[in-house]
Amino acid sequence: MYVTWALIPHQSLGKTIGKGKKGIGTKVHFTGRILNTQLPALLGNAGLYISMPTTEGVSASLFEAMAAGSYPIVTDIPGNQSWITHRKNGLLVPVDDARQLAEAIVWFHEHPAEAAIAVRANRDFVEKEADYSQNMQYIAGRYHQLIENSTNN
Repeated sequence: MYVTWALIPHQSLGKTIGKGKKGIGTKVHFTGRILNTQLPALLGNAGLYISMPTTEGVSASLFEAMAAGSYPIVTDIPGNQSWITHRKNGLLVPVDDARQLAEAIVWFHEHPAEAAIAVRANRDFVEKEADYSQNMQYIAGRYHQLIENSTNN
């Protein structure tokens, strides 16, 4: 199996990862920091999105990846558990478990039909549930409602 990877490391990891990249230059493209406007195209070509934070809520890049058609493999933390159900619409990997991450990547490549179904469902879900403009309109409406209720009491 030949796979090309694009790696967008967090700034603090960029130099560390760069030191260990000997011999993988034809298989891994180290992008470094990219503009947000470049991310959708990169994600759209990726097919697979991997994010391994140890602590964090859900990241906006997860939704961007799902909208762009990338299959998510993310850490099994509460923020991701709210959006990803293991083997239903992505894969959850225990924090700091390289073996499970490797197994998840292999599972993705061995189950293209299941991954394709998940990718379509994820895109539909993100369009309905994670649209920033719609969510901000909803939140603004709720705030106005709360303000109106408090002034009427």
